[in-house]
Amino acid sequence: MRFPDFECDRKDSDVLKKIFQEMKISDTTKIKSLFIQRPTRLFTYLNLKNCGFTDIELYYHVLENIDVCNFIDAADFSYLKVFTQYCIKEQGELATINILIKQIDNGYDIMLGIEMFACYFDDIHEDIKKKILQEGFTSFNCLILQNLHQQT
Repeated sequence: MRFPDFECDRKDSDVLKKIFQEMKISDTTKIKSLFIQRPTRLFTYLNLKNCGFTDIELYYHVLENIDVCNFIDAADFSYLKVFTQYCIKEQGELATINILIKQIDNGYDIMLGIEMFACYFDDIHEDIKKKILQEGFTSFNCLILQNLHQQT
C-alpha cells in the first residue's frame, strides 16, 4: 500500500483534516475521535479501504474493536485482499466482516487459512469456497486447503 507524500505543519489546527483529504478518508467526528485515541487506526482504515470495504458504518464497527484492528493490521495484505474481495463480491461487506470477526473470536488460525485460500484460490473447487464463506476457516476447511497444498 502506497501512502501519498505531502507536507503539512504539525502546528496547523487543520492538520488532521488535511491528512484525511489527502488520503481520501471520510472526515467524520467519530473517525477523528477514533484516530485521536489510537493513531494506528489510520492504517487499519486504509487497509479496509484497499481490501474493498466502502461502508463507513463497518469502518466504525471495526475501528472500535481493538482485536479486529490488530488482526487487520497484522495480516498479510495481499492475501487478505484476495479473500475479502472475493467474499465481498459473493456475500457483501457485512458478511465479510462478520466472517473475519467470527474467526478472530473462535481462535482458529485465520491468517493461515486466508493465506492458503489466496495461494490456492484457482485450484479450490467452488463448493469448498462456498463452504468457507458459510463456515469460515474451521479446522476441517483448513485441512482441505492443506490437502490442496500437498497435491500441488
